[in-house]
Amino acid sequence: MKYFLITGGFWGFLLVLGASLYAGKNPAFALLDASLGCVAGSILLRLFYSVVQAGRRGVLEDQRRMEAAERLTIQAEEELGGGKGA
Repeated sequence: MKYFLITGGFWGFLLVLGASLYAGKNPAFALLDASLGCVAGSILLRLFYSVVQAGRRGVLEDQRRMEAAERLTIQAEEELGGGKGA
């Protein structure tokens, strides 16, 4: 998770700094804006990462449920098939 915080902060800082300097702001104010962009970027990327993690967990849970259902289906078919042959 640290990686995403640092990466989001870095890109937020660079993006806002570049935009502020391009807009012609004083470099001191551009750095102030960039520090706020750093915080915003890190929070946004962290939120994005938590959404991705929740999606991964959901997919893994669905896969486990499907595997369990398949095992139960195979067991039921074997039991029914074994009863017919006897």
